[in-house]
Amino acid sequence: MLRIKTEKIVERGEKKRMIIGVEGIIKRELISEKYFKEAPYIKSGKYTNGMEFVSFFPVEGERGVSLEKGDIFDEALWETKLLPNIKKAGEKLHQLRIQERQLREEWEGEETFVI
Repeated sequence: MLRIKTEKIVERGEKKRMIIGVEGIIKRELISEKYFKEAPYIKSGKYTNGMEFVSFFPVEGERGVSLEKGDIFDEALWETKLLPNIKKAGEKLHQLRIQERQLREEWEGEETFVI
């Protein structure tokens, strides 16, 4: 389960949210490539210097949004675009994992061909 912990702050008289933690990201190699074919999706990885990153791709064709500790977002953007699409990305992953589980149950096992 993905958990994004935020802190509500006021910056220059505007409501903002600061990311203070992201937990529960599933490693990319454990997720079907179908998940990453179209937005919304969340991915994690490592920079060349070894530091980890979390990026969110809310809308097809748009650049990814960093979801790293200390990143700050306008509350309106968070509520109207980011959070709803993060939820959609989570639901999409959940449905794909259900499909994978069903396929494994139906498909796995031995089969012998006698010719």
